[in-house]
Amino acid sequence: MNKQMHLFGTETRLEKISKPGDPLLKINELIDWEMFRSPIIIPLSLCCSLSLL
Repeated sequence: MNKQMHLFGTETRLEKISKPGDPLLKINELIDWEMFRSPIIIPLSLCCSLSLL
């Protein structure tokens, strides 16, 4: 039987994951994700005629 995940179940699960030190949260604190924006968007806009700039 397939269980459905409810909003509060998801929140509780995320809290349990984050308590011992979620490595993704630590990486997110260390990396400036904006530095990847232009190296990704500029080539996409040139090759695909996207106006994401």
